[in-house]
Amino acid sequence: MQVFFMNVVLQVVSAKDLQLVAQLHTSQETWHKTAENCSLYINTKDSEELKFLSGLAELWRVELRRFMSELKRRDRDQSQVLCGLQQDISKWRVFCSSQTE
Repeated sequence: MQVFFMNVVLQVVSAKDLQLVAQLHTSQETWHKTAENCSLYINTKDSEELKFLSGLAELWRVELRRFMSELKRRDRDQSQVLCGLQQDISKWRVFCSSQTE
């Protein structure tokens, strides 16, 4: 009788171990799928954000080019005004020095 009881106990433990292993395997598969989904979601979001940031960087690049172009144009204009002013001052110096002589 004791041998029969031991066999039944071993079968029950074996069945329970198999159930536990099956549950662990199912749990592992679920976690693996969840991790894959999270990874896919994060990669998708990263790609979207990278695309958005690239677009912003391009807008800033265009805006900076426009700003630099405008700055150079204003610098040229101001330089021309100053050159004209310098020529007028030179003419007045010549005129004033010829009047004092």
